Amino acid sequence: MRAPDLRRLIAGRRIAGVALAVAVTIAGGLIAAIAAYLNGEHALPAHEVPDAALPHDAATPARSSYRGVLLVGSSVGPLRHPHGRIERVFLQGQGVRVERIDHPESDVVHVVRADHDGSMLVAAGGPALLERWTRVDGTWTRRTLWRARFGLSSRMRDLERGSVWDPVAQAEGDALVVGTHDEGVVALVTPTIDGEPRVVEIDREPRTLVHEIELGDLDGNGAIEIYATRSPPNTLVPGVVQPGSVVRYVPSLADASGRVAREVLIDLAPRHAKEILASDLDGDGRDELYVVVEALLRTDSTGSHVIEPVEVRRITSERPPPGDVIAHFDDRTTRFLTAGDIDGDGRRELVAATFSAGLWVLRPSDDATRPWTRELVDDASGGYEHAIALADLDGNGAEEIYAADDPSHELRRYSWGERGWHREVLVQHDAGEERITWSLAAAPASAGAGANSSGFE
Repeated sequence: MRAPDLRRLIAGRRIAGVALAVAVTIAGGLIAAIAAYLNGEHALPAHEVPDAALPHDAATPARSSYRGVLLVGSSVGPLRHPHGRIERVFLQGQGVRVERIDHPESDVVHVVRADHDGSMLVAAGGPALLERWTRVDGTWTRRTLWRARFGLSSRMRDLERGSVWDPVAQAEGDALVVGTHDEGVVALVTPTIDGEPRVVEIDREPRTLVHEIELGDLDGNGAIEIYATRSPPNTLVPGVVQPGSVVRYVPSLADASGRVAREVLIDLAPRHAKEILASDLDGDGRDELYVVVEALLRTDSTGSHVIEPVEVRRITSERPPPGDVIAHFDDRTTRFLTAGDIDGDGRRELVAATFSAGLWVLRPSDDATRPWTRELVDDASGGYEHAIALADLDGNGAEEIYAADDPSHELRRYSWGERGWHREVLVQHDAGEERITWSLAAAPASAGAGANSSGFE
C-alpha cells in the first residue's frame, strides 16, 4: 500500500538537494571537466546488460509485445563531478536490454536523438559538444559537428531538427537549431557540400541561458519559426528572482545582411519558463505554443516557498501573448511537456511531468481557451527534470508514456487500458549512483533502417 504524501515529501526533499547540488556543479564541476581539444572520430566502448523480463503487477491484463528503443541522456556520479552517459534501452517483446555508454569527456548529456540510419545526434556539456555518433562493427565512433566554450556552464543545452530557412545559403533545408548555456546562443547547424557543418549564430547575449528550443508554424504560412526560452543564469540565492522571456526568430524574414531579429514574444518577469512545446493539437493546420511558467518562489532560512504556482499557457495566432492559462500545478517546476494520443481515441492530449506533484494528462474541453481537464497518472513520479517521452511501441494505436523517476532510480512505462493506467518498471538503475536524466526519446525498431540521408555525415 502506497503512502503518496510521504513519498512526495521524501522525493521533494531529495530533489531539492539535487537542485542545490546542480547549482554547485555548474560553478565547480563543469570547470574541472574541461578536456583537451579532440578532432575527428574517437572509438568508444559499449557496455551491455543482459536481457531481463519486465516486472508486472497482479492486475496486468494480457501482455502486449513492444518493439523499439529508448534513448536516454543523463549525468551520473557524484553531483560535484558527474560524467555524461548515453543509454539505449531496447524493448523486444517482454524483454529489455540496456546498452550504456559513458561519454569520455562531457559531464552531462542533455539531448540524444535517433538519426535515420541508427546513428545518434548528441548535445552535451562541459565542454559544449554537438556530435554525431555512428556504430560500425560493434564500436561507436563520434564526430564533432560543433565544439565551443560558452562561459562557466558551457553546454549545448537543447536542439531541434527541421526544415529551416538558412539566411546564409538563402534557401530552406535540413538544419539543427541549437540553444546554449551560457552566452545565450541560438544557432543553425547545416550540412554543406564539402561535408563540414556550417554554424550560423543568429543570436548571442552574455550571461544568458537558452533553456529550450522549439520549431513551429503558428501563423500557418508554411515558414518555420524558432522559439526559445531565455533567462539570466540559474540562482538559488535567497530573495533573488530569475526573470525570463519566450522569444521568436523567423529566419525567412532575415534582412539583406542575413541578420535574424529576436522578437520578445512574452516577457515573464519576475518569473521565467524553461519548457515550451509547439504542436497542433486542435488540428487546424497551425501550431499552438504551450508555455510552462515556473513558480514564483520566496526563499528564506526555512527553504523555498511557492508564492505563485506553475502555470501552463496556450498561445495561438488568434490568442496572442500572454495567452490563456489552461492549467496550474501546485509545484515549483514542470520541465517536460509533450503531446500525443495516449488512450487511442484519435485525439491528442498533453502530458506534463512535474517536479514533485506527479505525472499528469491535460485534456482540452470544447473551448480550448478555458482551463483543461487534469488527470493524475501517478503521484509517485517526479525528478529534477522528470524526463518523459511518448511512443506507440506495441502498435495498438495508443502512445505509452515513458518516464524517468530519478528519485527511485527507475525508468518506467505507463500504458492505458480498460482498468486505467498500468505502471511497469523497465530499468532499475543502480541506487547507489546519483543521476539526473535530462533527455528521453523513443523510436520504433524500424528507426535504424534505411540509408542515411541527413547530410550530417
